[in-house]
Amino acid sequence: MDKHCVSLEISKELKEAGYSRKGEFYYSNSDEGIVIVSPDKNCKGCYGVFGKNGYEVSERSIICPAPLATELLEGLPGYLENQKGEMVRQLMIEKHEELDKKEPYYICYEPNIERIPAFEMYADTLSNALAKMWLYLRKEKLI
Repeated sequence: MDKHCVSLEISKELKEAGYSRKGEFYYSNSDEGIVIVSPDKNCKGCYGVFGKNGYEVSERSIICPAPLATELLEGLPGYLENQKGEMVRQLMIEKHEELDKKEPYYICYEPNIERIPAFEMYADTLSNALAKMWLYLRKEKLI
């Protein structure tokens, strides 16, 4: 699950920045340290589940959400507009393993107008790249 969910460090940043979407996975304290849990009792690769069925993880032990790339992507706009309502930046996602083995995932809001810098993020996983972009847009008050 580590490759599919955001890292614990970025997850904590999302929580601090006000990320509040409900998701499939969460980081939780356990006897074995911090682990990924899910409310889905059929979750493969999860330490346990919380809720009415299966292994109980108390709500108090939940640290922060561990969103998937699809959950983060749903929370990002496909494009950004200027004050006139014109589309000025479009979301673009690429993978460049041949260029960078440590951070092959690239996400940006590419400008449609010259002389506007792109908003760019690189990360080791797609989820982390999308989360970094969400954090940037939140910090700049664009979402």
